[in-house]
Amino acid sequence: MKERRLDKPIETIVLWLQECSDKEIKPWQYDLKWEIYYHLKPEDHGVMRFLKSRAGYYWDAKYLPDRENTVEVEDCILMQCIYKLLWKETSKYATAERIKNKSQENYPDADIMNSFWSPYKKRLNAAKLIPNNAEQENITKAQYRYQENLQELLDKYNLDKYSGINAEYGRFAEMTHTIGNCTLLPIGFKNNNRMDWVSTWSERLAKMNAKLKNGSGQEKYNKDFYMEDYKSKWSYNDPDYVEKTVNAINHRGKLMTAHLCGEILQNTQHNDKPQNIDIKMLVKKWGLENLLNIDDSKQW
Repeated sequence: MKERRLDKPIETIVLWLQECSDKEIKPWQYDLKWEIYYHLKPEDHGVMRFLKSRAGYYWDAKYLPDRENTVEVEDCILMQCIYKLLWKETSKYATAERIKNKSQENYPDADIMNSFWSPYKKRLNAAKLIPNNAEQENITKAQYRYQENLQELLDKYNLDKYSGINAEYGRFAEMTHTIGNCTLLPIGFKNNNRMDWVSTWSERLAKMNAKLKNGSGQEKYNKDFYMEDYKSKWSYNDPDYVEKTVNAINHRGKLMTAHLCGEILQNTQHNDKPQNIDIKMLVKKWGLENLLNIDDSKQW
């Protein structure tokens, strides 16, 4: 993996796109956990990789340069470069200086839009697959027990009902930490993981839109941040919740990839763009031509 540099966002993104191409990975399906863990194993995938990452199997998360704290996938340097190129902004945890000076309130919060962990736990709850040390008579509290019993979930991974649920949620687990599931929130709105248990992203987005100052502000955010697929709300109780969520993440990530390529094509004379990587070829390889906006297409 090439070095990620926030001061060279175009170069960082171009090299990442080339890495994806070399490995035959579509950029919108790239697992961002590769950006934060030192010992991620290629043979682990789906729910297994997700559970092992939470259980500490991949050792410590990587650090941002000159920063004491570890970094979440939505705040990794690659995502900061993507935010910067698409939206001319980075998150409040982008630099050590922002944290040191406690100036985060002046910058947007990054968020994982669609939680995998919450609906997965809900699905286990519904199947009455409760950790051994949870109180059987109080299933609603079991959501707080799974984090304490990750090894139990791994030990039972291929047993009976567990294997079926893990297969059902496998694609969702693979997509949860991809670029299409990362966003910047409007300044003043904060990432609140506790809300994931109560509301889906589409429901949270509707509430957030209602709090924005006016209709034009809502429309601008939804358009600029590719939220069009979330105009209609869906809940955890919807039978096709997983399918709709995975499709929305995939589509948004594909749009982001296309527009990243468009931004790079518009900056062909930029000093930090590697000249030996053909972005047009990558756009064609991934079938993104029709997703580029009008200004981008002029580059052809």
